[in-house]
Amino acid sequence: MLRYIGTLILLCILFPLLLNAQHKFTLKADDNKEYEDQVKELEYDLISLITRKDTSAYASYLAEDYIRINRKGGESTKQDVLNEFAQKDSVIRQVSSIPSNIRVRIYGDTAVMNFDLETKVITPDKTEIHNSKLTKVLVRRKNKWFMINNQGTEIQK
Repeated sequence: MLRYIGTLILLCILFPLLLNAQHKFTLKADDNKEYEDQVKELEYDLISLITRKDTSAYASYLAEDYIRINRKGGESTKQDVLNEFAQKDSVIRQVSSIPSNIRVRIYGDTAVMNFDLETKVITPDKTEIHNSKLTKVLVRRKNKWFMINNQGTEIQK
């Protein structure tokens, strides 16, 4: 009987500790400077591809089920984005984009990148400057990063 009571008391003490231990689990990004640098470098490469109007190379970095939410809340697929680039190529003379405050967090083979972006668009009629905050999600497959999601929010400066 004493053994039974002792076991019961021990269980009463250990059970809450076990439950509490599961609630203390936290998730933090991996410390992977190599992947962080790769993702940052890719962002500069993607900007260069857009500036050079190399849509086929740009497309090679987009997942087939890629989704973009633009700065005004519109949703676009990979094909929508590529069609948009093709249409703009005939109207836009120059695009320059300057990223800043780039932050990359790595979770295994997934990267989440947040940054500010100033984009200057020159058309025959006008010059527009847009400031945005962006979040991009990328995955790494067969040693290559692919963008799977891109969301921009326009901000006033």
